[in-house]
Amino acid sequence: MWNQAKAPTLRNWFLVGSYLRKCAWATDTELQVSTDEIICESYQDKKGNQQNENTMELVAC
Repeated sequence: MWNQAKAPTLRNWFLVGSYLRKCAWATDTELQVSTDEIICESYQDKKGNQQNENTMELVAC
């Protein structure tokens, strides 16, 4: 049995998307963004190799 004071923090992980480049936790209080939200750079064209000049967009996950 775990000691409540020393129990490890457990998180449920899930896939936030595909064809993403960089992601970060939302932390800006001025924009009133939930700290549970993740903001990612996402490729608009979600197929094949992304080494070409595929346009990026910001998405909230």
